[in-house]
Amino acid sequence: MAVEGFQFIAIYVYNKDWDEDLDLQPGDILTVSKTSLTSLGLKDGDEEHPDCLGWMVGVNKRTKQRGDFPGTYVQYVGPVKMYVCVCVCVCVCVCVCKERKILPESTHITQRENSLKKKKYSV
Repeated sequence: MAVEGFQFIAIYVYNKDWDEDLDLQPGDILTVSKTSLTSLGLKDGDEEHPDCLGWMVGVNKRTKQRGDFPGTYVQYVGPVKMYVCVCVCVCVCVCVCKERKILPESTHITQRENSLKKKKYSV
């Protein structure tokens, strides 16, 4: 699926201060979705002035990492189509009692059965 986005090029080195930030090297290409900018209340054309945008969330093409970066460290390059992979995750949660509880005899679970169930369903 394609979505609209924008590309920026890093013009300065930026060493991240937080885990959610991106490291930047001059020449790094960063891609930002239009949706992420419009969710901040920005209007069409604002992307051309990244120094006025503050922090943006994007993907560094060199490192393939996603994170925050300062708009003052990049220049606007132009619009780009971003191809997004749609993934579906299925989570299965199994709750197993750690203590032996009084249950009807037909549903009584022993500690050994608990540990077997944990092993069986562990990922």
